[in-house]
Amino acid sequence: MKKIQTRLLCRTFWSLICLANTSAWALDPARPPGGNFDLSHWKLTLPDAGASEIRPAQLVAGYTNASFFFTGPDGAMTFYCPTKGGTTTTATFPRSELRELFNPADDHSNWTGSGTHVLKASCLVSHLPGTGKVVIGQIHGDAPNSRPLIKLLFNDGRIEAVVKADGAKDTKLAFMNVGLNHPITYQIKLTDGKLSVDVNGSNRTVDVFQANPGWKTNTFFFKAGNYCQDNSRNSSAGAKVLFYSLAVNHPTNSSSLP
Repeated sequence: MKKIQTRLLCRTFWSLICLANTSAWALDPARPPGGNFDLSHWKLTLPDAGASEIRPAQLVAGYTNASFFFTGPDGAMTFYCPTKGGTTTTATFPRSELRELFNPADDHSNWTGSGTHVLKASCLVSHLPGTGKVVIGQIHGDAPNSRPLIKLLFNDGRIEAVVKADGAKDTKLAFMNVGLNHPITYQIKLTDGKLSVDVNGSNRTVDVFQANPGWKTNTFFFKAGNYCQDNSRNSSAGAKVLFYSLAVNHPTNSSSLP
């Protein structure tokens, strides 16, 4: 009886997620990711040898990659990243990850920390590398040598938000233990420098502008997908993340700076 009740609860929880996001229950397994999700303001970085970038127009036109970026049998936008994948010039780890483009024609036109900026997603992690870690969402700064303001980390089943609140040391915000193949709904919101992170209804906040006023002069962009935190070259392991909804909201008068 307990097993039946647990299954019913899981199905009910997943159904609520789907009903709350029309893009989730409307996913079509026959379509490419760009046919189920609005990717007109995202570019994709692949973990191939050259860490190739796929532009928004290509994603909207139906781009897929059978190894790294494709639609799953249930319609999920699926990101796979092997630990021995290629990396960008400034990164240590490989990624199959979307990077927001505030202006699809300009990689360096981003949004400021004023106003309210929101990234919402529902996803699950189905495979992990040896380290047990994969980043599923970020706010990243665009200043030279800027670090991520926040990385939402799946750490061996637990969810953690790693925040550069003071610009140097990490502030870790702990959430629940989710485990593999279990639904995750998250929201990352920055409102006038106040960071709010919500995971499966549990919320944590940090006033990053108060902790480090230097963030006020920075500009930002969201990231979502699979940033595998493992670069083992002699391993066949990898991380796999499935997305069922993905949405970004900015104020209508949001300013972008070069």
